[in-house]
Amino acid sequence: MILLMLGSNIVIFYTKLQVSLENPVLSYAQHRLYRRLISHMLGFVTLMITLMFVLMTPMILNLYIPSTSVLYGGILILTILILIPSIWVPVKAGQGGSKLNPVLTAQEEKEMKNFSKLSFRPSVDRGDDSYWILGLFYYNRGDPSLFVEDRFGNNGGFNLAKTAGKIIAVSIAVLVIATYVFSTILFAVIM
Repeated sequence: MILLMLGSNIVIFYTKLQVSLENPVLSYAQHRLYRRLISHMLGFVTLMITLMFVLMTPMILNLYIPSTSVLYGGILILTILILIPSIWVPVKAGQGGSKLNPVLTAQEEKEMKNFSKLSFRPSVDRGDDSYWILGLFYYNRGDPSLFVEDRFGNNGGFNLAKTAGKIIAVSIAVLVIATYVFSTILFAVIM
C-alpha cells in the first residue's frame, strides 16, 4: 500500500501541467501549490492506512480481540480521517488548483506584469476533444508527455499513444482482473 501511494505521488510529480493561456505565471504557481497539497494529502492517507493495518496486527495474531463496537468505531474514525482531506483538498483547490491563491515571488509578479499572450505558446493543446477517446482516455502521438492531467476532476492519466502508457494501462487492467479472479476462486475454494 505504501509503495502504491508512493507511486501515485511520483506520477503526480511527473504529470505535465496544463497551464492557463490567460495567465500562465499564476496558473503555474497554482499548480505547484496544488501538487504540494495533493502530495501532503496522499502522505496523510498513507499514514492513516498504515495505522489501520498496524492496529489490526494484534487481532491477526490473536493477541487482542476488541469488542465489535471498538473495532467498528476504530475503523469508522480512521476512515473519516482518510475521507476529510480527500474531499477537502479538491474542493478547496478546484480543478488543477484554479481556486488557490498562491503567494507569488517577486520574480513571478514581475513576469506576470511583463507577460504577453503572444510570448506563450503551448506545445500541445490537451483540451482538444480529438485527443480524448470516449472523453476519458488521452491519446496523442504528438505529445511527448507520458503522464497528463485529466480535463475534469483532480486525476491524471497516461498518454495511451506512448508505448509505456499502453504497457502501464494493460498491466493495471491485468492486475485488477487477476486480483478479481484469484479472490473469487480463492473464496469459492474456501467456502
